[in-house]
Order: sequence, then structure tokens, then C-alpha cells
Amino acid sequence: MAEVKVLVLARPDDPGLPALERLPAGTRAVVAHGAEDALPQAADADALLVATGRAPLLQTVWRQAPRVRWIHTRPAGIDHLLFPELIASDVVMTNSRGVFSSSLAEFALLGLLFFLKDVRRLVRNQAAARWEAYEPGALRGRTVGIVGFGDIGRAVAAVVRPAGARIVGLRRSAAPDPLADEILPTTRLLDMVARVDDLVVATPLTPDTHHLIGEAVFRALRPGAVVVNVGRGPVVDETSLLAAATMPVFLENLRRFRDGEPLLNPVDKRLGY
Repeated sequence: MAEVKVLVLARPDDPGLPALERLPAGTRAVVAHGAEDALPQAADADALLVATGRAPLLQTVWRQAPRVRWIHTRPAGIDHLLFPELIASDVVMTNSRGVFSSSLAEFALLGLLFFLKDVRRLVRNQAAARWEAYEPGALRGRTVGIVGFGDIGRAVAAVVRPAGARIVGLRRSAAPDPLADEILPTTRLLDMVARVDDLVVATPLTPDTHHLIGEAVFRALRPGAVVVNVGRGPVVDETSLLAAATMPVFLENLRRFRDGEPLLNPVDKRLGY
């Protein structure tokens, strides 16, 4: 059986690289850190593993890799890697759905508790060696809405619900789910938002979800709501987010992925980051 060559696009310090040593016999991985490294290896590659990079890099390599019939991307989201030729081709593209769900769920829990417990106050007081009594918030008794009740959304529910929060999930199918107290269809987004205390966004980025969390959602949120986005950045409309900061509603926003780059942009600064 002929050897299978996998061309891996990854950063030099990628923590996942040691796992390539466990590939089965007959499979050889060649790691490239950019186009300069990848192009000389592309012609006889059978598959591509994308651990870093965006569409321009993948497109450059793919055009020089005529034998490739499978592309796997380590992130769950693939929107940042698609380009017309790839979409029109018969090349199979897979993602790593589920691999990062538990980690993102922990991040969502961190985001909720970060604001409910006012961790910034604790850090400031620690730096000033100051003791200050205050009344922190609690998840117990709050209702948390999860937009996108798929693999990541369900993982969020699995870590938030044991803390005593009530879970309302939003997804295309309103079929009951054992990890939620209530499931609503996507057509009832604003209805759900108005009924919850906090909001976790875990939906993938599609044409239907681009800027799904916009002005109407921010206006419907309850005062004191915490919004945590563990989905793709453009699901949240940053312009509406900035406008929401001027509304008579105390709104905190913690996001795992950003719409704009660089990471610290004027939107962050105007929101107090």
C-alpha cells in the first residue's frame, strides 16, 4: 500500500504537533509553518491538515496540491478557510467538531462568573492590598439562555446548570433536551432574550447567523445581563454592541472570538477593555 502523505499547516510552537508522532504506519506527516515551507511539499501531498492560517494560505497551497482529496481543519469553524474553488471541488473537508466543546464550555462559565463575581474588583483590591466587603452575584437562580444548542451549547449547559442556573436553549429544532429546562426554536430569539438573565452565544457562523446578535437583541436584554460569545466573532454585531454600551442598561460582554482584528481595537477601548 502506498504511503499517505499529510501536509500539516501549523505554527512552530503548536502544542498539538507531538500527536503527529502517533500516526499509523504508512502515514507520513510533513509540517509546514507557512507558504514558503508548504509549497515545495504540496505536489505529492494526499491530505492537508490545517491547524493555523486562513483562506489565502490554504488557497495558495491547495492550488499546488493536485493529489489532495481530503482537507481537515482543527478548528470547528470553517468559514475562514473557504474559497470558491474549494467549495466547487469534490475535495472532502472535515472539521474537529466536539474537540474543543468542553474547553469552550469552561470559558463560558468563566465569563459568566468573571462578571457576576466582579473579578476585576478582586484583582484591583489584591494589587492595592485592600480589603473591601461587597455583595457578589451568583449563578444559582439565574436563567441562562444559550443561542445555538449544538455540541458546544450543550457542553455549556452541562457545566452551568449544576451551578443552579436554569437553562433555555435556542436551536432550529425545539425538541426537548435533557440538558435544558426549555428549548425554543430560532424564530423565538427575541422572546428568549427578554426572558433570560444572561446570554451565551455558541452558534456557528453562517449567512443566517452573521450579526444575529445585534441591536434588537441588546435592547431586549435585561439590565445587568452578561453576554458571553464562544462562537465566531461576526455572529455579534460590534456596531450594535458599541451602541448598547450607551443604553441605560449595564451590559458586559466577553468574547472568545473577535469580529475585527487586531484583538485590541477601538471597540475594545471604548468598552473599557
